Amino acid sequence: MPFHPTHTRSWCSVLALCVLLISTSGCSFLVDGTQSVNITTTQAEAEIFVDGQLVGRGTARVDLAKDDSHLVVAKLGGQSAQKPITKSISLVGVLDIAGGIFFLVPFIGIAAPGFWTLRPTQVNLTVPGGGGSNDNDDSIYLPGGGDRD
Repeated sequence: MPFHPTHTRSWCSVLALCVLLISTSGCSFLVDGTQSVNITTTQAEAEIFVDGQLVGRGTARVDLAKDDSHLVVAKLGGQSAQKPITKSISLVGVLDIAGGIFFLVPFIGIAAPGFWTLRPTQVNLTVPGGGGSNDNDDSIYLPGGGDRD
């Protein structure tokens, strides 16, 4: 069978289409797997913990893995407050699902951390003990330290 340039172009077109279909349903692999979260407390001296690790005092900015939920705790003396950070499907994750449905390609993007987003990205914690009041704060106040062991 002699070589025909049109056969080569056809194979290149098929290959390009396959790559496009696979990459469309895996967009979450192209997104960073961490997300920045800003944390502030009403007390500048309050220690801030994320998932049990000390990350700062008063204010902190941390990069957290998107594919897991996290717990933020602020402690000052015997008082503490806490707030969960939860994961939810990101816009890119929704696009991965749509790509999987419309292009009939496996939902490979679901396995990537970029499939998720964290909420909230701004955490305000009110720690009792001599300071401001924050009417917009929905943190959970735990008298006596609030350790959950």
